[in-house]
Amino acid sequence: MILYLIKKFQVYIVGLFFILLSALTISSGIKGLGEDQIVGGIVSHVVAPVQSTITHITDFFGNIWSDYIYLVESEKENILLKKEIDKLTRLNNELKEKASFGERVKGYLDFKENSKLKLTAVRIVGLDTSSLHYSATVDKGNDNGIKKNMPVITPKGIVGRVIKVYPHSSQALFIVDPNSTVDALIQRSRIRGIVEGRGDNTLAMKYVPIDADVLIGDYVMSSGLSGVFPKGLAIGRITKIDNGKDGFFKIIELKPIVTLQKLEELLIVTER
Repeated sequence: MILYLIKKFQVYIVGLFFILLSALTISSGIKGLGEDQIVGGIVSHVVAPVQSTITHITDFFGNIWSDYIYLVESEKENILLKKEIDKLTRLNNELKEKASFGERVKGYLDFKENSKLKLTAVRIVGLDTSSLHYSATVDKGNDNGIKKNMPVITPKGIVGRVIKVYPHSSQALFIVDPNSTVDALIQRSRIRGIVEGRGDNTLAMKYVPIDADVLIGDYVMSSGLSGVFPKGLAIGRITKIDNGKDGFFKIIELKPIVTLQKLEELLIVTER
């Protein structure tokens, strides 16, 4: 504001200074030929630096003000640019999620079309991975033909079985739960055993003879003899083998074929 007033009235300020200087000169008795030249010279000598100083001051503060305005405008542009980047990032994430969902659904649909089983697709709406239970709640139940003990799978293999059914939802017990058992066989050697959950995202295959043909890396499949799971569904892969202390059976550890923590959609076998 002060800068604006100085710049606007600098002519008047200089004129006032000139008048005061002239009055001072006259009162001091400067007379005779060349008086105007003397006064004019004095005024010019005194006023010029003053006017120059005022001009420099106004230019200095004017530049500061221009720089400030530039910074304010730049900050506004940066804020708008950041908002646009955030918007594009959200859009990109949404597109990635849609692409991932589309890819998963395509895999499920392809599996469903090529399978001889009658399958119902469900979505996980709740998880229980406490120390006591490994289960999931899905979004379909009695009204969709879901019944207790129906197998729960993905295109990769077995997830578990239905243990509770409600009108619009169901609860599926994962095979890693200690209460889960599956009659199984080793795909390569056809050796049979019982796969049980260990409650720690791993499986154990029991009742395999100590002299049986078993190798780390062997795949274990459902045998189809339990009456729950169809034959030939993948259960897991053998990761560890030890000889039991009883001298009769091996101790076999498996890694589940399905990564249970990453599940979002499932398939329920409603008919074989």
